[in-house]
Amino acid sequence: MVTVNAVADVPVHDLMRVRPTLRRDLIFTPCAAGVPYYRVEDPVRGKFFRMGLAEYTLVSLLDGHRTLAAVVQEAARISPTDVFAEHEVAAVVRWLDEAGLLESPGLRPDADSPVVSEPPARRTRHNPLVIRVPLLHPQEWFQRLSACCGWLFHPACAVVWSMLVLTAVLSLAAQSDRLAAGGRHVFYLDRAVWLGLCWLGLKLVHETAHGIACAHYGGSVRQAGVILVLFVPLAYVDVTSSWRFSSTRPRVIVALAGMYAEIGLAAVAALGWCGTRPGTLQDLCFNVFLMAGAGTILFNANPLMRYDGYYLMSDLLGLPNLSVLGRAAVADLARQWVLGLPARGLPVTRRERWLVTAYGLAAWCWSLLVSAGLIVGAALLFHGAGIVLAVAGVVLWWGVPLVRLAGRLAGRGRLNAAQRRRGTARVTVAIASVIALLLVVPAPWVQHAPALVEYAPLTILRAPVPGHVRRVLVTSGTQVEAGQILLELENDALRQELGDLDLALAQSDLRLATLCNRGQIAAQQAELAAYESLRERRDAKRREVELLTIVAPCAAKVLTPHPEHLVGTHADEGRELLALGDEVRKELVLSIDETDIESFQASVGREVRARIAGHGRQVGVLTRVAPAASRQSPHVAFCATAGGPVPVTAPRANGESRALSAPEFLTPRFEAAVQLTAAQSRCLHAGQRATVWPATPVPTLASSVYRTLRGWWRAHARQ
Repeated sequence: MVTVNAVADVPVHDLMRVRPTLRRDLIFTPCAAGVPYYRVEDPVRGKFFRMGLAEYTLVSLLDGHRTLAAVVQEAARISPTDVFAEHEVAAVVRWLDEAGLLESPGLRPDADSPVVSEPPARRTRHNPLVIRVPLLHPQEWFQRLSACCGWLFHPACAVVWSMLVLTAVLSLAAQSDRLAAGGRHVFYLDRAVWLGLCWLGLKLVHETAHGIACAHYGGSVRQAGVILVLFVPLAYVDVTSSWRFSSTRPRVIVALAGMYAEIGLAAVAALGWCGTRPGTLQDLCFNVFLMAGAGTILFNANPLMRYDGYYLMSDLLGLPNLSVLGRAAVADLARQWVLGLPARGLPVTRRERWLVTAYGLAAWCWSLLVSAGLIVGAALLFHGAGIVLAVAGVVLWWGVPLVRLAGRLAGRGRLNAAQRRRGTARVTVAIASVIALLLVVPAPWVQHAPALVEYAPLTILRAPVPGHVRRVLVTSGTQVEAGQILLELENDALRQELGDLDLALAQSDLRLATLCNRGQIAAQQAELAAYESLRERRDAKRREVELLTIVAPCAAKVLTPHPEHLVGTHADEGRELLALGDEVRKELVLSIDETDIESFQASVGREVRARIAGHGRQVGVLTRVAPAASRQSPHVAFCATAGGPVPVTAPRANGESRALSAPEFLTPRFEAAVQLTAAQSRCLHAGQRATVWPATPVPTLASSVYRTLRGWWRAHARQ
């Protein structure tokens, strides 16, 4: 028994004896834009297809009574200029079957033809990672909205929209620095809720705009509902009826309506962000601008995903079933390469076939990346509990097609021994090649750590006692020697206390002499104890007064910019006054992720590679790695809020003081240091960013994936 799903493998000479029946409910509409063609509408599934005039003549004769051979003869009689070869007829019929355009009885055999069984119901692939939930049929609701909001698609409104977007772009360009600084706040963990709410709201506006545009131009919105991607709800509307429009312009407007609405909102949000002060409102405007502007361009305009960009591209190319044709072209290539079967052909011209094949390959590669991302995201749900969903996604997206191919190679279906051997050999070679690449090719995401050039050590001079800065004797960049006076503080109260203690000490000395002359031994001993106490206090106070003169602890260079501006200012105890560093003694301070720590620990005492902008590749010795990880940043330049590479939490107000706390890393990280030579230290400047790689061999793709999965498992096992 040969099912309809296996009809692709029926020899052409046998296929010509079957009696296919075209579905009665299909709607054929002639179109004369450019090359005349017929638009085919499947009203049950809401899909549209395109076929040429010659193909329409052939297809219209599939009444279930004629064999394909008789159909070819009748089509040649009706249109002598368009004569189909047998393999072309087979390609058309196979495409009709795969597109679901034949009646359910399928290909009825002739008396002498191979028996073709009743086809099973067409299987729909379900994936728990992407669930479509239809909710309602909103045609009446969208008709009311189009009556109120249809003016949004008037040319005059489009001109206003263009001016609004241009104004927003110019305003953002004028504040590009502040825009870049604002973008760093996206790395704050508590902004994720805002971003999620903005995303959901904007997607609702996006889909509503599609529905309004479709209803405005006379189309019908068949369905609306929710798509759950990793259980994240996203709205959707079915506006495929726009393919019924005879003109290209309304179809393009319907395809662009969602992006039109979102980019308009992004422009309004950008202007709001430019005109508001820092706070909740400005943060909200920035989130809306980010999601509606950048998000729309990156995702909705991508033609490789079945969003607005895809429908716009398929309409401009005149291929309403571009995605279906692309998948069929890729499947045809796989059949030819793996099984050695002849090309099945597609209902497109030769030029369109190249285009469809290229699109199918690009979309297939993109779908692999997206499905892999969704699977990884599912595995991380609920601290790893979503791994069940990930396994289901792997089975449904990748496992089922491979099992089908293995079944065909094992002998099921109409493959001869030579085709099975060819397919088995090529699949084996392909799998072996992939495994070899995984074991040999180095991972492109090799382990590395961000680093900063710092003085080793950086000496910070702070005010040892409170006082006013009376005099500064150095300037920025001055090379000082050990013991050299740098600045002087003034504290009259401290000097007055020292004077009082000196006077009290002198008075106590006089009393001691008097008691000694009188021979009052007991009183003399008591006074002597008081005298010693006063002398200790005086000496301690004298040391404090001496600290008002700050000297260099070592030979170094003054790093503080404009230290002369300190003159006349008050310095509380502990206030930073000057920073000193030696230009020939610098190091790289590293911040290492937990997943990479093993490689760096194994590199202690060995040379590691570093890349510093403007200085190329550098080599240094990894001298130390902190034994414990910390969320505290060794330098603010590591934080994303300061333009660094590491995401951090948002600073929060500390109690009643309302002072902001320092940002913390989202995950603990290890601090390490790489020693630089004197020559390197002279060339490099403190604060320069760098990237450091461990001394261990570059891992292969396989080992890198294994290490990542092992680290993920250990992290979740602890939880």
